[in-house]
Amino acid sequence: MKAYGFIHTHSEYSLKDAPLKLADIVKEAKKMGATAIALTDHGTAAGWIEFYDLCKNEGIKPILGVEAYIRSETNSRTHLILLAKNYTGYKEISQAISDSNENIERIADMDIPIMTKEILQKYLHGDNVIVTSACVSGVLSEILLSRKKIQEQVDSIKKKMDDYYSPYDTGYLKNKELVSSLDTEIAELTAKKEKLEIIAKRNFREQKKSLSIYKKEDLSLYEERKKQLEKEEQETKEAKKSVSEIKKQIQNKKRSRTLINGRCKDAEKKQQKYIEAEAEICELTKKLTTEEGAIQKVKKEISWYTSFLGESFYIELQNHGLAEEAYVMPILASIAKEMKIPLVASNDVHILRKEDADIRQFIRSLRFKKYEEIGIADKELYMKDDKELSNALLKILPKDAVLKAMKGIKNICDSCNLVIPDTKHYPRYRDGNGNIVADSAALLRKKTLEGIPQRYPDGMDDERTKQMEYELNIIINMGYADYLLIVADYVNYAKEYSKKIGKGIGYGVGPGRGSGAGCIVNYLLGITDVEPVTYGLLFQRFLNPERVSMPDIDVDFSEEVREATIDYCRRKYGIISVAGIRTVGTQQGKMVVRNAARFLGWKYPDEKEKYQQLGSAIASAITSSVNKEIDEIRKEFSDSLSENILSIATRAEGIANSFGVHAAGVIIGDGQPLKEIIPLLYNTKKAQWVIQCDMNKGERMGCLKMDFLGLKNLDIMTNSIRLIYKRKGISIDLSNLPFEDVVFKEIFAKGNTGCVFQFESGGMKQMLVKFGPESFEDIILLVASYRPGPMQYIPDMIEIKHKRKKAEYIIPQLEDAEGENETFCHSSIRTNCRYSIPDKPDVSLSKNTLKYGESTEMHIKNLGSSGNTDIDHQEFKMNIPARLDIEKIKMPEFDNADVELYINGKKVEVENGEYIPEKAVASIELMIRTKEQTFKQTSDMSFILKNSVDTKGSENLQAFSKTVCANKTTFKVYSESLNIKFEKENVKDDDKNNNDGKDDDAKKDDDKKDDNGKEPSKPSVPTTPVTPTPIPNPSDNNTPVTPSPNDKNKKEEEKKNKKPVKIVDNTGLSLKKAKVTSNKGAVYDFTSNDTKSVASIMKDGTNMDNETKIENDIPDNSTEEKNNLEEEMEKVKEKKAQNPVKKVKNNRFAKVAIVGGIVLSACIIASYFLLRTPKEETRKGGVDDKKNND
Repeated sequence: MKAYGFIHTHSEYSLKDAPLKLADIVKEAKKMGATAIALTDHGTAAGWIEFYDLCKNEGIKPILGVEAYIRSETNSRTHLILLAKNYTGYKEISQAISDSNENIERIADMDIPIMTKEILQKYLHGDNVIVTSACVSGVLSEILLSRKKIQEQVDSIKKKMDDYYSPYDTGYLKNKELVSSLDTEIAELTAKKEKLEIIAKRNFREQKKSLSIYKKEDLSLYEERKKQLEKEEQETKEAKKSVSEIKKQIQNKKRSRTLINGRCKDAEKKQQKYIEAEAEICELTKKLTTEEGAIQKVKKEISWYTSFLGESFYIELQNHGLAEEAYVMPILASIAKEMKIPLVASNDVHILRKEDADIRQFIRSLRFKKYEEIGIADKELYMKDDKELSNALLKILPKDAVLKAMKGIKNICDSCNLVIPDTKHYPRYRDGNGNIVADSAALLRKKTLEGIPQRYPDGMDDERTKQMEYELNIIINMGYADYLLIVADYVNYAKEYSKKIGKGIGYGVGPGRGSGAGCIVNYLLGITDVEPVTYGLLFQRFLNPERVSMPDIDVDFSEEVREATIDYCRRKYGIISVAGIRTVGTQQGKMVVRNAARFLGWKYPDEKEKYQQLGSAIASAITSSVNKEIDEIRKEFSDSLSENILSIATRAEGIANSFGVHAAGVIIGDGQPLKEIIPLLYNTKKAQWVIQCDMNKGERMGCLKMDFLGLKNLDIMTNSIRLIYKRKGISIDLSNLPFEDVVFKEIFAKGNTGCVFQFESGGMKQMLVKFGPESFEDIILLVASYRPGPMQYIPDMIEIKHKRKKAEYIIPQLEDAEGENETFCHSSIRTNCRYSIPDKPDVSLSKNTLKYGESTEMHIKNLGSSGNTDIDHQEFKMNIPARLDIEKIKMPEFDNADVELYINGKKVEVENGEYIPEKAVASIELMIRTKEQTFKQTSDMSFILKNSVDTKGSENLQAFSKTVCANKTTFKVYSESLNIKFEKENVKDDDKNNNDGKDDDAKKDDDKKDDNGKEPSKPSVPTTPVTPTPIPNPSDNNTPVTPSPNDKNKKEEEKKNKKPVKIVDNTGLSLKKAKVTSNKGAVYDFTSNDTKSVASIMKDGTNMDNETKIENDIPDNSTEEKNNLEEEMEKVKEKKAQNPVKKVKNNRFAKVAIVGGIVLSACIIASYFLLRTPKEETRKGGVDDKKNND
């Protein structure tokens, strides 16, 4: 049992050195009866807050500390234990740890923060911090062991020197003498050879000629000369022989010299290592002191620590069976007694029990990438009770020292009484000059009200105004005014920054996500772009007085602006107050299995390949967790080697493996350095400072977490709208895109969502196809449902949606009225209107087939409700095809409801219950606003629709209605498309025959030519294009018939009888002239005097939709331009009539003939230029003349 506690304990956050989980440490300590326990991980405080809370929950005193790496004279990584006595000590150690991260050494692929003595003196004070000398690698032990280590180094170097050549070796010296002697002999022989060579090279030819003269004149002189010549010839002959012999001697001596000198050089190479080793020994010897000298250094080091720590410096005594401990600890105990330094006993805890040593061996082997043997000391690093600890120390220490050391545990546990205060460190909003705003509540209200004109141009209704005031009061009373101002500040900065770098075009911030989208204040501040009341989003999910956790505003940023926005926050709120959030990577599933196989391969090299293959096979069979799937895995892998892998993997799974950086979270503090609140860690891979705890513990420490979520989709969207603007000149506002049925039908309902955020997965696509979403509300439902929990109900939702299954209600009040009023509601449950659902409108046409000029009446019956309802308002909408003109609208009438009519999105005034449009109508919207909560009344409405196009085809009239209950539940009551067919008027035989001999293609070509017979150039894209009212594409099977141009009188008569087409832009402004570029690139001219609609003139089958561009528009008051345009149109048509084009059949022979004609024409033209002879004056002229002639 433990009378007091543990003061030296490592957890899994001592990465790849200890496998202990914090919860297991606390649980075991409580089981052993400990009253206090210290956490002292290597160089980090990653587990501090979690450990503190665990201890408090178990009734154990938490002591927060660290085993720091200290740089000393002899070693850059000696150890020192720092323990916080109180909250001030907590802050001192926190700052020291943070600063040590500025001195990182990379060892064994791990970042080691080094704490210098300067850092210790700067922050630590004895009143607040306890410091101990740590283990056998501690600051004091290292000094004593340095002598022994130096001597071991010297002995090791001397042993290596046996393999090196000494410069004093006798054999080497003899060889050097022999080389010198040979050099002398070779030099002497060379000199002798050179002298003899002079004699050997003599020539006696001239002497012999002179001798013949002497013979005739003087015989005595002749004989004398003859003897002299014979003597010299003999000398020359002997010299030649000697030279040859001397050359051989020199060659032999040089060979000997080369051989011996080579041996000397080899020896000299090894001598260099010998000389270097001698120098190294010399340097080490200088550091080598006597044991007494080492003891004096230890005393000096102790005095340095006690100078600023006083009695808070302890000498720590340990014994794990190491020879070094048996040498060092008695000396330290003796010094402590002499200098009156307090002692403390400890066991360097890394494992719970002895049998856990193999798991520590496993993670350490991964650290050093080789097999680490389990030593005697490794099995002793477990949580020992007091008896085990004292017995271990008594083996190497005197009893009195052990008793004092055991008492030291109590003293430290009693001295440490850390209480972390429950304080908030929320940031204060700063203005553009960096000054803190005194009244943030007033500023929040002011900025919120300033957002109303932009968000609600027609003003806010009472409901939204009340909601805004309600939210503002709660936000301000709970102290979050600064929070919302800060978020709005950096969100709007990011939006402007995106547009700035994109020259006015950018979409750097998403529309909002999470609970923050339910806040109308966020919407008005520009934080979100989703109107919460429209979609019934609840503010209470974001914030309410009973909420204990922080509000959470998730904001998506493009990668382009994310880092810049975070830098903006650093600049504005202080770099010392902004940091990321630490994450922990653990060994899980497939990874831990593969690592176990690697470890066993190192341990058993002969079976390395087998373990690697088994590790891969087992890892492939795992889907998530080894421990969760262990039974199934053991059924498939039951051999002994597999069991060895699984035995390690199951115990090592979940152990911390690395520290990372949270992808989105950022902490913004209150202006004081964050390192005083939470220790900081520097992540070298990300080059970023982070707090040494997760985001939940960061909030628990009173810090505010901001979510800066990086979303690549925003970059794709930004690049897309920039390309559109660059190539087309069209500026698209992604925040104000209309909902189009085709998007839901062709993209979502068909699962074409590979590039749509949150809908790209295979499961999502399959769900979309089965469900068939038809509205944005459907999309909301599916996103909310596709997650663990509600996902199980998706099949039932699909069946109910398609009316293949009847809905079942847990709460009866949720059930709607029976019969045809049943509808699928988009909140995954039935609407909770207190009464019945409004009736389904009955829509019908008096005629479904129309010829040119004929009309049909559309009847809408049962608008409103025949039963009591509590609806707020009901909407009815219908899109009108361009070929249909609305001649009259008859409005419904209600006693207790106001009816509003909107044409092309704009409200119009209705007189006497009828409305006759003056402009072309593209859309109609009816708004029925109830005056009382209980509503029971129905009424009818009708439209007169006229066919204004003489073409064959069909169109769909799309109509739908929805109802919003008083509780803001929205559901669709009706959605339908009515089909109208269009027939052409009978064409007379003489009109059929009198078509100028032109087919449709020929006429299309003529239409594209100007008065000179040339095709007009394609108009440039306008800077600010006007988008026409969408017009559906006419049937591809029906070609418009152009009236005969030969019968001018008849044509004029038709023009008088037919109603001119109205060309309008997207605002409803009538245009007298327009040039239109269709989606397929064709160019058409329109005027209001044309007798055909836009759809009939556009012959390339292109729908004139939002992508169609109109330019060169002329207002109605341009009469002169109108007359000129009419004259031009007449000239063009007359010219077309005078130049008929014969039809060429589309067959192989026609194609061959055309191609052949083109080739022949090219040959003739080429021959002309090749064969013609330039004029003489041109040939005589200069270069310019020739160029002109050419």
